[in-house]
Amino acid sequence: PVYIVSAWLITHYIFPGIAPELVLRGLNIALLFLSLAIIFKIMRRFISLPATVIALLISAYGWNLIWITQEARHYTLYLFVFSLSLLLLLHFVSSRGRWHWVAFSISLCVLVLCHTLGIVYAGSMAASAALVGYAEGDRTLLRRSLWSGAAAIITFAAWTPAILSQATL
Repeated sequence: PVYIVSAWLITHYIFPGIAPELVLRGLNIALLFLSLAIIFKIMRRFISLPATVIALLISAYGWNLIWITQEARHYTLYLFVFSLSLLLLLHFVSSRGRWHWVAFSISLCVLVLCHTLGIVYAGSMAASAALVGYAEGDRTLLRRSLWSGAAAIITFAAWTPAILSQATL
């Protein structure tokens, strides 16, 4: 739902005079570059600069990334929100601040609204933060992580009509 609504708003209100396909492809290319920048920032927390650049170049050159930018569908938004959620997870776990928790929770809800499989990623991120809180004995981190996961599960209810319409007995 997020991609459909945002694509409609962008093509009808922000760029109304330009062909919608051109706008959506341009948006997908911009989201891909933003995603790569976020992934670069995440990777720099764990590996050296040369290794980060080489890994990013190898992954950016893949045909899948080129395909998702030209497909004019929701995949680049999904990649962007996923990478942003992962970055926010790292900030939330390292800082334990309230605003990082709120931003992380919102990103999980948006991730769930990007794709039906977003619930898997959102759940695993919330569970990861909860495990860190449990392992370190930080009840606040544990509680906030569980609330973030619960918000993602509640948000997943938006997919119920689509899932029920595709279900067969």
